[in-house]
Amino acid sequence: MISMIEQRGIRFVDLITGEERHTVTNWDLVMSRKIIGTPKLKYKSVNLPDRDGDLDYTDALFGVPLYENRTLEFTFEYLEDPRMWNERFIDIRNFLHGRKVKLYDPDDSGAYYYTGRVEVGDPEGGLVKIFDVKVSANPWRLKASGETVETIAATPNKVFRLMNDWKPVVPTITTDALVSIQFGSVVYTMDGSGTFKFPKMLLQHGANVMSVVSGTANVTFTYQEGAI
Repeated sequence: MISMIEQRGIRFVDLITGEERHTVTNWDLVMSRKIIGTPKLKYKSVNLPDRDGDLDYTDALFGVPLYENRTLEFTFEYLEDPRMWNERFIDIRNFLHGRKVKLYDPDDSGAYYYTGRVEVGDPEGGLVKIFDVKVSANPWRLKASGETVETIAATPNKVFRLMNDWKPVVPTITTDALVSIQFGSVVYTMDGSGTFKFPKMLLQHGANVMSVVSGTANVTFTYQEGAI
């Protein structure tokens, strides 16, 4: 059984090597502070003299709002044998400082992870060492279960739905034959077996309804779901 203190630790995974560390089990750290910042909206507007208020064009380009990076901040304390501190902190700095990582928030039930670049602050204190870790993270929390893969046996006039979390995402499409699929008012044609990606085929939150216009094929949609 995982202890309460271990649940309150952070699991970091190096994005390049896949190597991981847990702040409790590997470094004997206690997390005393955690701030998961909300990503700032990339708000865009123009003040026109002949109308009330501002003209908001925040989502004019892509049809959805965009966000800046979010900041994650943690404070850790080392309460174990002070003779082991130097060895611990050398490993912490080597593994985290300046690296891009996945990290798992213990209060998120392991369902999502963040990605970002880490900065490790200078330690303070006497026998009890205290230091901060800051992460400049992607605004979206990504589903830890991995990419969603949906395979459709496409036949003419078939209607199907792709379910998506909150993050708008363009799927990668793989087919084994020519097929045309309508999404919204646009018809997308996969001209034979292969892999395709259409920037305007943007899956929104909830059920995304599509229909097969022509062709018979096995069509696989692959996409990474996420939420703020």
